[in-house]
This record gives sequence, C-alpha cells and structure tokens, in this order.
Amino acid sequence: MKNNASFFFAKYHKVSNLKEMQSILRLSDYGKKGTSVWKLLSNTNWNKIEVPGRYIIAALTAGRRKPAD
Repeated sequence: MKNNASFFFAKYHKVSNLKEMQSILRLSDYGKKGTSVWKLLSNTNWNKIEVPGRYIIAALTAGRRKPAD
C-alpha cells in the first residue's frame, strides 16, 4: 500500500520531495481509504496550487487540529 500511495501522490499531484511525501503518507495513514486526504484531493483545484506537497501537509495537519463536533 505504501508504494501505491506514494506513486499516486508523485504522479497525480506532483509531489516529488521525499520528506514531504513521507509526511503526507504518515498524515494520511498511508493512503488508507476513508481518511480525510481523499476528500482533500478530490475537492481541490490543483491548477492553482504552486507547492502541492506543502499544501497537502498543511491541510492534513489543520484537519487533525480541528476539535471534534
């Protein structure tokens, strides 16, 4: 699963920095289905994102800090 998820982030979201990719994988539970990363990936206009790795990390980190409703 780790290899499939890292391939996905590298190919489709142009994340090439290894440290960023490792952080994204940890924060997204290695691409596990049902995690917030999939909603983020599908609802973002990627043409406007200049640094996709940092954007994904910031969004996932912010999502973890939100208090539960």
